[in-house]
Amino acid sequence: MNTIIDVVCYRSKTLSNGELPLMLRLTKEGKRKYLSLQISLNPDYWDFNKNRPRRNCPEKDSINFRIQASDFYFSDIDICWNSMQECRETVLPRFPINKHMDSMKNLNNIFMDVHQFAQFLGKGRLYQGLSPKHKMDLPEMLMTDTQMNQVARAYYQDKDFGVDPDFPSKPISMWKVYNLLTQANKLSYIDQFLDWACNATDISLGISKALMGDKQYGWFIQ
Repeated sequence: MNTIIDVVCYRSKTLSNGELPLMLRLTKEGKRKYLSLQISLNPDYWDFNKNRPRRNCPEKDSINFRIQASDFYFSDIDICWNSMQECRETVLPRFPINKHMDSMKNLNNIFMDVHQFAQFLGKGRLYQGLSPKHKMDLPEMLMTDTQMNQVARAYYQDKDFGVDPDFPSKPISMWKVYNLLTQANKLSYIDQFLDWACNATDISLGISKALMGDKQYGWFIQ
């Protein structure tokens, strides 16, 4: 039986500052284990029904990224289920959390206008039809037409990461684009999810650099 991984705001342990710790809950064969994410927050900012920060949470972006990072590295937790302490000490320290947090936070400061976004969607579809030789000259993109269609729909319909419906022509931050890509990846098969999630991160960071003048990912928005 596969391990079920989710994040919970741990109500059973209120900290001295009134906040509750966020815990990674691992469930296998009816047994549960909890690992601290080293994050706590005011319970007013946590949606207990959906197990995620509320939209008005001041640290929503950084918390979501820490959750995604932890989920990513523990997705193969079956390997070390019987040695959870060892797993926590050997797997998590390998992840350069501070460097990635800085990179992801910077995505909030870089914006893509509607024309660049449309160009990105079109080039994403064109990429699938390129010859292998041509693809060798470009960064890898694993997303399929189906996923790109999902990104296009979410651009207008996603309440959290889509464009402002009152200002549909307003530029969208690359942090929101990143989340649109990762959410579309949830449609992928489980054996491909990790590769595609990493690729979505590479694409988001690469296009952010392209918007600042870097040429490596420039083809996707030109």
